Amino acid sequence: MVSNEVECYVINLERDRQKKSYMEELLSNLGVSAVFFHAIDGSLIKPSQKVDLYSSIGSRAKIGRVLTSAEIGCALSHIEVYKKIILQDKKYALILEDDVIIEPDFKSVCAAAVERIENSDIIFLGSHTSSNRHKDVFLKIRGKTQISLGRYIGYPAEPPYGAYAYLVSRASAKKMLEIVANLSLPIDHYTSSSALLDIKVIKPSVIRVNSKLETLSNLNEDRYRLHQAKLRISKKNRLRKNIIIGLGVYPIYKAFSKKIRIFFNILNPT
Repeated sequence: MVSNEVECYVINLERDRQKKSYMEELLSNLGVSAVFFHAIDGSLIKPSQKVDLYSSIGSRAKIGRVLTSAEIGCALSHIEVYKKIILQDKKYALILEDDVIIEPDFKSVCAAAVERIENSDIIFLGSHTSSNRHKDVFLKIRGKTQISLGRYIGYPAEPPYGAYAYLVSRASAKKMLEIVANLSLPIDHYTSSSALLDIKVIKPSVIRVNSKLETLSNLNEDRYRLHQAKLRISKKNRLRKNIIIGLGVYPIYKAFSKKIRIFFNILNPT
């Protein structure tokens, strides 16, 4: 365990023995015990079953595409862990996916985060921006606090994506179940929503995605395939994009627009 108040859950597909062995050794070296939860394998979900598991109409309306089988399985796995957290004795839970790298100061940072979770729904020990899985999100100036040498906790100025390392309380787990009752998005679209949850983030991340193990997952491959299909059929802003692309400045335009939004969010006290 991370502490007497925290239960650690590792979400792992039963067939991914390599990842389980990796996580067992990683956590053992840190002196952390964990409960391994058998993840729901999205590849085994039949098309006829998906109708009852999530809203494809909702996902098309919100992100312009259906969810991949891997995304559905991932979301359902987190949901099942929330149900376990509600019934556990400990007040808090740390949810980990099985393809992460954990920094040596993880336990002390986690302990510091637990002390600050009382008024928050979720604290991310690891997260990333929407465009780069290895880049930390910006934090708002107000409320930003140093919790250890070189690490800070604060409110994110942009959505913190990735559901591979976050702390929740029993009350937060119950709240998450209510939020995802009508599932229509990947799980990290819910956990990263400041409109739905009170979110704090550790920066720099103390837990990151393991790039080598990440390549064993078909999640990103499926997402990329659907994203490309979405781009082919989407007509929204096509003329404007074509003009900008024709001028050769689309990457600059996109990056500049995002930085402007983040800048104002950093200054935004709420």
